[in-house]
Amino acid sequence: MRCGWIVGASVLVLGSFLGLEPVGAQEAAEPWFAPNEWSQSHRWVTGMGVFGLRKNDPRSEVVDVEYRWPNLSRGVYPLAGVMINTADAVHLRFGFGLNAEIADRWDVTLSGAAGYYHRGDSKELGQGMEFRTAVDLSYEVSPRARLALTLGHFSNGGLSRLNPGVENLSLSLIFRP
Repeated sequence: MRCGWIVGASVLVLGSFLGLEPVGAQEAAEPWFAPNEWSQSHRWVTGMGVFGLRKNDPRSEVVDVEYRWPNLSRGVYPLAGVMINTADAVHLRFGFGLNAEIADRWDVTLSGAAGYYHRGDSKELGQGMEFRTAVDLSYEVSPRARLALTLGHFSNGGLSRLNPGVENLSLSLIFRP
């Protein structure tokens, strides 16, 4: 189940990069992954929320900052970010994302990144190398700002025997400088 997030996001990003479309989308005038003006510009994302959503997970507050470069091809863009929680955990990451407009002023963004995890007093995730997959649902509140609800999952993808994973939920502001 936990690997499903990683596999699903990876297939979607890779399929979009290669130009694959969902079944039945061949007749559409625009490909479903068509980049919009948001994915063609530099963006900063700042968010605050909760780290550890499952019942038995230790909870802490989390702050997340991410930089998103303009798209490379077909809506896929590189990103770099850092997550810090109040239990002294830190996750530095680099990866890729895919942004798609789903309705007027509404976007969905899928991302996957690999990075270094320092546990601090937070949840043990198995090793220092951890992956983060995330989905944002965002609404354009102004031409330069979006408000997003972000659900993220951290996991080592089975690279170590211990692989409990952890989720975080945050409210984020996405803005263009």
